[in-house]
Amino acid sequence: MRNWIGKSMGLAAAAMCLSLTHSAKAETITATLENLDPYTFPTVYLANHGDISGGCGEIEWQGVSSNASPFNGAFDTYCIDLIQDIDFGGTYTYTVGSLSQAPNPGAYPAGDGTGPMGMAKADEIDELFGADYAATLLTGQVGEDNREAMQLAIWNIVYDTDTTVNSGSFYVVSGVDANAISTANTWLANAANPQNQVYDANDVVALLGANGAQDQLAVIPCPLPPAAWGGGILLAGVAAMRIRRSMTQTHTA
Repeated sequence: MRNWIGKSMGLAAAAMCLSLTHSAKAETITATLENLDPYTFPTVYLANHGDISGGCGEIEWQGVSSNASPFNGAFDTYCIDLIQDIDFGGTYTYTVGSLSQAPNPGAYPAGDGTGPMGMAKADEIDELFGADYAATLLTGQVGEDNREAMQLAIWNIVYDTDTTVNSGSFYVVSGVDANAISTANTWLANAANPQNQVYDANDVVALLGANGAQDQLAVIPCPLPPAAWGGGILLAGVAAMRIRRSMTQTHTA
């Protein structure tokens, strides 16, 4: 059963960061899958795998209290793994790591490479979040379309080499609002433009699922010691600045 879920962390989270004392060992977290926002399950196509039906939006989790902040309560993710599964109400264990080293090999179709996505694609996702994450925090239909668009754009970056979710090795088959598709394509074009790298976010990390659980990405709303993520993630102190800057950009849906 492919169910991928969430609600936004919110801008206020950046003001509530706790200082962390991690060793160089990768951080492991445990969380239960709660919800999907928006609650929509379109069909997409992935080359060498075929049609896939599943949730398209932010994934909402409840982390156990012993997790490191910000994963010790409610938090949200987006999916970077179309192949493996997670289920509503299921509890999963994840290792927090560098986005460029994700997703796990099981996220790719057999015979189509073993990953990970590498630095170039990770940089596109960083730009995507730096410029457009704020738009996913909106309420109403616009916010829902934007959260769908963000998920589609992420999948396209991970699995494709073009800037459209209408064709290629990954594309939408059915069940997605036209506004979400248009927005995803606009955001993908912007993310692929090297001139837009000034907007890169430094606060996006991978959550690598144990035992075949679907891999995720998350926004860390506060600075983390680089050693905690094996040196693969920069400090995230500029996250709030990136969000404020992104509000100066407008995209048509």
